[in-house]
Amino acid sequence: MRPRILIAAIMTFVAVSAWAAPTVPPAPATDTPARQMSHLSTEITILKKELEVAKLRTEIAAGGAPSSSLPAPGAALPLPPGGQGALPPAPSAQIKVWSIARREGRFVATLSVDGQAVDVRQGDAVNGGWRVATITTRTVILKRGGSVKTLRI
Repeated sequence: MRPRILIAAIMTFVAVSAWAAPTVPPAPATDTPARQMSHLSTEITILKKELEVAKLRTEIAAGGAPSSSLPAPGAALPLPPGGQGALPPAPSAQIKVWSIARREGRFVATLSVDGQAVDVRQGDAVNGGWRVATITTRTVILKRGGSVKTLRI
């Protein structure tokens, strides 16, 4: 190996070793086991963060942006499947009608939503983006987007 190449390799190794060296000094040998564990925990946290930074720097140097599940600030959000205005599927809540009563000239229904009693009137929101469209003496009709769900006593 040529002397210049050898010197460059040694300098690179020293620079990388110094950069990757832990920033927390080793725990003194006289420390108690609990203090040593605390020290090691701190060192592990620092090393993990340094590794994360190194990976991000490598990714950026390779020409890509750091991966993120969030869009860039100001970027348009993607439309949900089905196009504009489509609602994501609602969680599959168990909704049942327990009772329907007429109070002050308006129908009020008591629904069981995942086992919890909920009193609703026309126009109220229900679990998963559903709205109470109509309440009659025997039914509650829920709407969400273009979907309709009819619940009977």
